[in-house]
Order: sequence, then structure tokens, then C-alpha cells
Amino acid sequence: MPAYFSGIIWVSRYWSIRWIRYQLLFSMFLHLILVLEIDFYFFPIHSDDTWFGWTELASQVATIRQHYPGAFVFSADDYKTSAVLNFYGNDMVYARNVVGERALQFDYIGTNLRTLNGKDAIFIDSNPQFQNLESETAAIPVSYYTWFDQIIPLDPVLIESNGRVVRKFSVFLCRNYHAR
Repeated sequence: MPAYFSGIIWVSRYWSIRWIRYQLLFSMFLHLILVLEIDFYFFPIHSDDTWFGWTELASQVATIRQHYPGAFVFSADDYKTSAVLNFYGNDMVYARNVVGERALQFDYIGTNLRTLNGKDAIFIDSNPQFQNLESETAAIPVSYYTWFDQIIPLDPVLIESNGRVVRKFSVFLCRNYHAR
């Protein structure tokens, strides 16, 4: 980092005042555009690699969890959704290790999945490239049905910004978990 400052000072000897003014105006314009994007989210990022909507998701998942007491929550979107829900919530949110897949840090945090045997689960599935706002049962891999007796689609969690839906999370109630 100090090399950048040294380089800027070294190069600035050769710049004219006019060039510095253009640079300053461009920098102010670029920062204004970035602030507007952060505040108003004009261009939604269709990926899980975004900062937007996580607190709303956590509060809506907490509401869903109240409707199904005793059910545990898990997500199979790599680790992001599970990690963020664990950050914002008080209860443990599991990852794809629930359905026998590798789950990065969730493989090592000391959770005994056998204690979940026979419980219902709420499956949260991020859908960054959504086409419609309805629940999608086709998004569930067929192998997940071997871990539960029944998987029932629920209303999706929709995250809005400026009156339009920018993120969608499909929600499923999974009955009677079979730990292995």
C-alpha cells in the first residue's frame, strides 16, 4: 500500500493542474455512482456473492421457524446462506452436510447430525437467477428425497428493493429427517 502513495507522489510531478482536476472530478463522479448503487441497488447482482438482503432473509426465516417449532433449518448453497443465517440468528443453521454432501466449515463445527434424526427441516435454497416468483420444486436434487419422507414447497422468501424483487429464496418443509 505505501508503494501506491509513493508512486502517486512521484507521478504527480509530471501532471499538470488541469490533469489533476480531471482526475479529481472523475474520482468524485465514480464515488457518487458507487454510493448511489449501494443506497438504491439499481443493478441487482444475480449471485449469492452480494451484501444485499441478508438481514431481511434472516428475519423472514425466523418467522417461518416460528410456524414450525422443533424443525431445524438448513441450506445447501455452499456455505453462504447457512453462514449468514448463523450470523444473524440465535439457532443453529445447518449446511449441505445434512444431505450427505461436503459443507466446508460445517463439516468441522462439532454438530452431531444424528441428534436431528426424525425431526422436520426447513430447507432454504437461494435462487439467484430466478425467472418467476413461485416456489420451484424442480430445483431440489432427487437425492435429497432419500433423506426425508416428504418435501413440501412453501411460499418463497422474496427480497425487494425499490418496489421490485431482487432476490429469491425458495423454502421447503422437509418431513422426518433420516440421519445416516
